[in-house]
Amino acid sequence: MFNVPVVATGLVTVAVCGLAAGFVSGRADAHTRYLVSIEHAEQASYAARNLCMPLVGADWERCMGRALADQWRAVADADAAHQNTPESYRVQRFVAAGTAFLMQTQQCGSLPVAARATCDKAAIEAYRQAASRVAAPELTERGCEFTGCPAPAQPAGSAVKRREL
Repeated sequence: MFNVPVVATGLVTVAVCGLAAGFVSGRADAHTRYLVSIEHAEQASYAARNLCMPLVGADWERCMGRALADQWRAVADADAAHQNTPESYRVQRFVAAGTAFLMQTQQCGSLPVAARATCDKAAIEAYRQAASRVAAPELTERGCEFTGCPAPAQPAGSAVKRREL
């Protein structure tokens, strides 16, 4: 009636093809989700920039700066989630540090001249500290600290000792 080896081979072939199709479909879905999240970030940024159009002067600059910073963070978040590598999360942290610096310097711009210099110095110092934490190779070689990161960071003992000196 049925040849058992032929039926078994056929079932195994169908199972392998099903697994392969599921794997390819999963990868395609992940890429589609990434493209959709980039599209959403661009649409949100476009809408935010349109809200800035009636504004003038410093109000327009603050509004546009906020819209661009939000877009950059959203794109970095989407990229980090899609790539899911320590380097992509490292780039995400650089973008977060840069956009925080942008927003803080914009706030400093609305202060009186005497207070502005102090505010600008604090902003650049905060950025330098954030960038140095992100740039430390001992922390980023093993992973990162954010949810979804493939390998949480564990500072190397030598890196901690060097910072204490």
